[in-house]
Amino acid sequence: MISTKLIAPVPRKQYICRERLFQKLLQSEKRKLTLIQGTAGSGKTTLITSFMQEFPSNQYRWLSLDEENNDLFSFWYYFSEAIREDLGEKETDFLTYFETFPQKQEIKSYLIFLINQLQQVEKLTVIVDDFHVVKDSQLLDSIEFFIKYSPEHIRIILLTREAPALYLGQLMMGNQYMEIQGEELKFTSDEAKEFFERFSDRIVDAKELEQLIQWTEGWCGGLQLMALRTAQAPSQSLEQVKGSNKYIMNYLSNEIIENLQKNELHFLLKTSIFEYFTVRLCNELLAMNTSEQMIQKLVRQNLFIVTIDEKKGVYRYHHLFKEFLQHKRAIQYPVEKMNDLQRRAGKIFQQRNDWELSLKHFLQAGSYKEALSGIKRIQYSITSWVYLQQIPLDVLKEDYELLFQRIVYHLCNLEFETCSAILVDLEDIMEEEFYHLFRFIGFFVDDTLIEVEFDSLLIDKLEKLEFTDVTKALVYVTLSMLLGLRDQYAEAIMYCNKSIQLIPRLENPYIQYFSLSCKAQLLESMGELKECERIYQELFSLIERYSYLAPLSVNSRIGIGGVYMKMMRLEEADQVFQQIHHSPAYSYPTFQRAYQYNLLEVAVLKGNRTEIKDRLKQIRELGLYNEHPLYYSALLKYQLLVDQVEPPLLNRFFEKIASESPKRLEDRLIYIRCLLWQENNALALKEVNRLLIQVRKNQIGSILVEALILKIIALSIDDMSNNRERIHLMVEAIHYSYTNEIAYPFVIDGEKLRPILQQVIEVKKKELNTKVISFIERLSGLIDQSKQPNSLLSNREMDVLMTVAAGLSNREIGEKLHISIATVKTHLINIYSKLDVSNRMEAVNEGRRLGLLR
Repeated sequence: MISTKLIAPVPRKQYICRERLFQKLLQSEKRKLTLIQGTAGSGKTTLITSFMQEFPSNQYRWLSLDEENNDLFSFWYYFSEAIREDLGEKETDFLTYFETFPQKQEIKSYLIFLINQLQQVEKLTVIVDDFHVVKDSQLLDSIEFFIKYSPEHIRIILLTREAPALYLGQLMMGNQYMEIQGEELKFTSDEAKEFFERFSDRIVDAKELEQLIQWTEGWCGGLQLMALRTAQAPSQSLEQVKGSNKYIMNYLSNEIIENLQKNELHFLLKTSIFEYFTVRLCNELLAMNTSEQMIQKLVRQNLFIVTIDEKKGVYRYHHLFKEFLQHKRAIQYPVEKMNDLQRRAGKIFQQRNDWELSLKHFLQAGSYKEALSGIKRIQYSITSWVYLQQIPLDVLKEDYELLFQRIVYHLCNLEFETCSAILVDLEDIMEEEFYHLFRFIGFFVDDTLIEVEFDSLLIDKLEKLEFTDVTKALVYVTLSMLLGLRDQYAEAIMYCNKSIQLIPRLENPYIQYFSLSCKAQLLESMGELKECERIYQELFSLIERYSYLAPLSVNSRIGIGGVYMKMMRLEEADQVFQQIHHSPAYSYPTFQRAYQYNLLEVAVLKGNRTEIKDRLKQIRELGLYNEHPLYYSALLKYQLLVDQVEPPLLNRFFEKIASESPKRLEDRLIYIRCLLWQENNALALKEVNRLLIQVRKNQIGSILVEALILKIIALSIDDMSNNRERIHLMVEAIHYSYTNEIAYPFVIDGEKLRPILQQVIEVKKKELNTKVISFIERLSGLIDQSKQPNSLLSNREMDVLMTVAAGLSNREIGEKLHISIATVKTHLINIYSKLDVSNRMEAVNEGRRLGLLR
């Protein structure tokens, strides 16, 4: 980090005490936010630093911003560093947050931690200079949040050239806001006289003072320029020195520059590339040893040089003067010469291990390869992301590790459009074999990606690259998910475990989350539901430990909800899905699609035909389910189960099956269902036998169980005399199901399987252990329950319906059942939907008609 950003400039020794403004600033101690707004050179910084000098008993913290801090994480990282000593024992925890892959959506969780920690501070004023660089909407929202909820004893003072896009109405109404505007910053006659005479060492009479005020309009920068020019030309009258206020900066600056010696001018122009400078820095940049004398001479001339640290000899140019010098430099020197100078500065800071400043200079010079080497030195720090985004892709593509990190950074922050744009650009500029890895990431951000080509040799090549542990973990997780989509579960688990093995060395909660989440999804597909449930509980503990992971809890709830459904623990699935609906992260389209799909599955498992119809309609309205093969295949499966097949969807699916592209195991199961629905039993048996050879060999539990069930159904339709084979197939299906309680595939085809389950008990009872028999009995009960009217409603919904029938109000229901009124209303909405009614009376009448109520 650039430590000088955290040091308040030292006010010039000749500063004047602006008592009227000091008195107003004293009132800021009673306000949460004070805004000091004025143009460049209006005296904002000098005012506040001289105030700090005059009232040193207050606790001040300082932060100067630049364009790189117009970033959510960069700003709060520097802000946290500015108040580091006020964070107490939690200091390390706060700053470690920025070393993970934090999500922008969860910055408020971090700010809540920060706000709570600051409760222990007695009194603190944080001054943020150059706040006008803050434009990012998410950053502005987070600052509003912090100001609104920060403790009363935390004061914020913003110095800015323009009004910030912050909502200040609530602060104003609460008398918690104060401002000092440009008009107030203008010097009065007395202040202007004192200021001018101190700077120019020249006494002005009343007439000259009137002229000064008229020409400069009380502008501090104009007065300083006039004083400086007068000191250079003491024999000239003020009339000869003056320029119109509109052009006074350029006019007087040029006049001042022309009166400098050539070596002084070159010193100013070249050293103005620095954010700050010291004697040693200037000597190294300019290959000279007289910088100390030069700096002291320029300081004595009051030449817009700001002292940051007098003891250490750290200086910077006034922003207004620096802008002028930058403009002058661009005219005076050719671009290549300036780039060479910037590169030299970059190398100077690189040798000092001052990586952020070296990056700034290398980027200014367009020296992207040197910048990349610097980024690699500070990778995974929050500041590296700001600069990594400034590297052109045609340069970044040469460093696969940093390219991968950049895409993952955008992915973690759900910046899907940015990810997609990067992947599109990479297709034209990157080697094809490596582009496949990055193209796969597109599946996470754009799930219209249909097929993914994959060369297994790519894995060997990636293994040999000298990636850091963090990037290796990310690559392993990516490969694992890719292999999982290709039904190569053993290899997928192997790479997932490789990522998990790296976790103790990383201390990165995001990578830990993604690795475990990936493994849970793979295990679910393999039918290892018990271990899958355990991992999801581990993920919830991880989220509880690192609250900034909270948005990802939706992903975990969708996952564990799916596990509960496969185990037919529908009450628990319902509870999980209700939590999802109330989560802010539910608004993400990817989560919405998965959530709606899960609700459809629950409706099918409960046999609720009214809800199934509504859910199918909602899913069709999402659009992607009708367009993307991965989704419309799943949609088609449930249309087949409830006999509501859309012919266009079926035709598209058959076109996909007929194509030469690889077929996922799930699609092959759905294809078999389609053949059975079309009564093409011979082809269905042929396809299911081919599928069973593969899944038996690879022990892919969930797929194997469903394939066995489909073969039983196909045999039942084709020839009822195949009883012995059907019983053996059912025993095999139960064998692969009972340990992990895989009940879901038995229930969705329950009516067709009930007779075979009964025969298994009758014929094989002596050969079966008690756990298997208990599992079969549970399956039979679940199948019966799914066809009963009361399965329309959950147990809790039945409780609510009975209390409604008893005439209780929402408040009374809440008190009786120990639930909130909001939860009561949610249950009522679900009851109305499931019973296809619109009010309480209709719900009670329909409940009685269906036999739910007596």
